[in-house]
Amino acid sequence: NIRTSTGKRKKVYFFTMVLSRSRYKYVYFSDIPFTTSVAIHAHEKAFEYFQGIPEEIVYDQDKVFIVDENKGDLLLTGAFQTYTSQRGYNLYFCRKADPQSKGKIENVVKYVKQNFLYNRTYFDLDTLNDEAMAWMGRTANDMPHSTTKQSPYDQWCIEKGHLSAYVPLACPMDDSKYYTVRKDNTISYKSNIYSLPQGTWREPGSKVSVREENAYLIINNCDGQELCKHLKSYKKGQTIVNTDHKRDKTKRIATMIREEADRFEDKQKAVEYFEKLRQHKPRYIRDQIIMIRSMFNLHHNDAINKALVYCLENQIYSASDFEAVVKKLSLEITDNENDQGQIEIKILTKDSSGSKDMEPSTSEILDYESIMPN
Repeated sequence: NIRTSTGKRKKVYFFTMVLSRSRYKYVYFSDIPFTTSVAIHAHEKAFEYFQGIPEEIVYDQDKVFIVDENKGDLLLTGAFQTYTSQRGYNLYFCRKADPQSKGKIENVVKYVKQNFLYNRTYFDLDTLNDEAMAWMGRTANDMPHSTTKQSPYDQWCIEKGHLSAYVPLACPMDDSKYYTVRKDNTISYKSNIYSLPQGTWREPGSKVSVREENAYLIINNCDGQELCKHLKSYKKGQTIVNTDHKRDKTKRIATMIREEADRFEDKQKAVEYFEKLRQHKPRYIRDQIIMIRSMFNLHHNDAINKALVYCLENQIYSASDFEAVVKKLSLEITDNENDQGQIEIKILTKDSSGSKDMEPSTSEILDYESIMPN
């Protein structure tokens, strides 16, 4: 958060990359939260600035790069997977809570905040990026580094010869435009007002992306999730409202969470899990809760209660993943019950050897003929 020329506060976001040996740094600023598209654009700007591409890049785990992580198996976002395949460098993602492997870049983040951004005035995004370039040239990459005692620029002149050649890659930016959300959960677009769902405005500076698709406006949040769509108005001064957006659904959801939590043995943990689901999937929380409710009619209650504990411990916040855990635990419970219900087979021993000569009892055929019709 930095101060604007009018005395207000402005939130900015930045991407940093540093060459490991020379400590040669690059910083790129954005006035909206980073999406995969913006992050890819920042990569290209960094490679252009470095005049080359490294063989391997070490990343902190971030949702703009990774969709999911499961015990070391990483699933990249589709756009980032395509981009890295085209560029051909190796990727290494740091483990969570592992400062030793990402200390160099965390020091750069702290350096940018405490040196470049400290007491700086925000005019506009282009000016801020221009000022950052000038700062890197005169300070960040020119003055001797505190650890190496060498100028990053001088060491980069040596290091850049070991980088792969940089050839510009056409990476189209997301053509969506970003608009500030007003406190009444509306946006102004081409002289018209369009409504947004309740709760879209969270804090001053909240933004949404808007793109035109045929006769509709598609409005997404900064994570790319669709919030709503409106039929586009070609007039001016119109207010386009979806009446469903005016309904406050938060109370009904809260009631629903309390009711469904009562089905679990540990109601407090159940409420905690549903609230986490609500944070991760706010637009689909009702469907997520209903899906979990239906499991009580299909699976063992013990399996559902154990799945709740497992999902909380492993930060699994998805009803479909929750169900997968329930199914696995149900199979284990069923297998244990089958093992306990098996008929005991007695092996003949010396003491029971006389049983081998026993004749099984038989019925007379006349008994069956008497009950059979003629």
